[in-house]
Amino acid sequence: MSAVRVAPVMPDYAEARATFSWRRERSRLAGLPGGGVNTGYEAVDRHLREGHGERVALRCVARDGSVRTVTYTRLAQDSSRFAHVLESLGIGRGERVFTLLGRCHELYAAVLGTLRAGRVLCPLFAAFGPEPVALRMGLGDARVLVTTRELYEHKVARARGGRLRASGTADPSLTVTNLGDQGVETVFGVVHPPQVALVGLGRIVERPVAVRGLLGVRPVLTATLSADHRAADGATGARPLTSLDRFLQRPEEL
Repeated sequence: MSAVRVAPVMPDYAEARATFSWRRERSRLAGLPGGGVNTGYEAVDRHLREGHGERVALRCVARDGSVRTVTYTRLAQDSSRFAHVLESLGIGRGERVFTLLGRCHELYAAVLGTLRAGRVLCPLFAAFGPEPVALRMGLGDARVLVTTRELYEHKVARARGGRLRASGTADPSLTVTNLGDQGVETVFGVVHPPQVALVGLGRIVERPVAVRGLLGVRPVLTATLSADHRAADGATGARPLTSLDRFLQRPEEL
């Protein structure tokens, strides 16, 4: 497959940054025919109105090297169809639409359709595990999830059933490293699947610390957590670190 070469949108970043103007950028927006601004319209529909419907809007390159091109006309049709689907489902303006998809044409059709319909888009990383997916959808009060059958069965159905396959982790799943004994102050761990997390404990150093309004020098230890987002996320990982902090402050509870 020959390389596809196109002119860069921003050939000189330093110059673009030095001369940037919000007023000038705002003047480049087409705006809705009836007034106002809509991201979906600016990204797709205005190109049709300007006679560029047959230009390539997306160029999707598959793992095997095959290329699929999508014109602005096709993208406008698909995003409009998705917007009508949201209307037919009774999803109101401002309600949340989540996507759990890889980088495919359907993802952009759903994203642009959601934006042009005035709904709130909440994209999910396709590598998230069941727990991070369920947590974000719960916190975001999800009304719609757009995904594939395979991702649904592996990520969503398992979260709804409250189960995580043992094959997705290794024994031990959590590694604790005490490189602080070697003089390392802060540990930035790298997780090697199928393990899911690594806790790093740095060396104890003396630092100025304010406690109850009084400044003093106290021993401080830095603990870090690296985790595979397919199995856990920051909110879950913060819990053991919070417990560790409490026990270090109150060793009598150990």
